[in-house]
Amino acid sequence: MNAQHTQGPWTVLHGVVTARSERYGQPSGVVQIAKILKHRIGSADRTPPEEIQEANARLIAAAPELLAALRAIVFAMLEAAHVNRPWADA
Repeated sequence: MNAQHTQGPWTVLHGVVTARSERYGQPSGVVQIAKILKHRIGSADRTPPEEIQEANARLIAAAPELLAALRAIVFAMLEAAHVNRPWADA
């Protein structure tokens, strides 16, 4: 699997995750990655606290850095095991 994604850094403002990218032709150069929507919890008429929604958005925004860290860990493990890395250009 070699899925493409919008490169980081991704930023968060009021529950909206965005990134700068000319790739999608947006005049501002900013694209929306995700938006944390307020929702009901079960049958209760309540929403998660704002700080939980913002924490969820920050976790999503960390995805590019998390992916890079995971790739570095896998690379280090394979190097330690002297195994070739087939996705070297990913």
